[in-house]
Amino acid sequence: MQKQWVHILKNPISAEDKSTLVGSLSTLLKSWDSHGKELSADVVILNDQLLIIYLDENSISASGCSVDKLNREISSIINSSKKELADRNMVPLYSGKEIEFVDRLNIKEMYEQNHITADHSLVDVNATYEVTRGFEQFLVPIHDSWLKNYIE
Repeated sequence: MQKQWVHILKNPISAEDKSTLVGSLSTLLKSWDSHGKELSADVVILNDQLLIIYLDENSISASGCSVDKLNREISSIINSSKKELADRNMVPLYSGKEIEFVDRLNIKEMYEQNHITADHSLVDVNATYEVTRGFEQFLVPIHDSWLKNYIE
């Protein structure tokens, strides 16, 4: 079984920054443990903004304490790299270029003014990550997502 945590960077990062960030996070994950037992996890950054930590829970599951510690360390690494995680209260939308963030309270108005169109997709951070499927597996057309309640 696989468990995952998805974070979205506020802005796309360069290939160099991506390599540095993945290196730092990979080093962190090599030492990640749950009550002294080593966890088997990896990291990937898709579309220069979507940061995914995935854990193989076939042998050992992560404890709440280990997940809290991991999230603190991820935040620290990202902050020290002068990057920012997106505000989790904002809705991540993809228009074909990069991930944009909008306040859910403004979605209907933005849709009516064509700032958001049917071409946009919700970036669904709850989608299950499969290595072979890439970034597109996280995209849900807005009319097929919970956003339809705001725009119809």
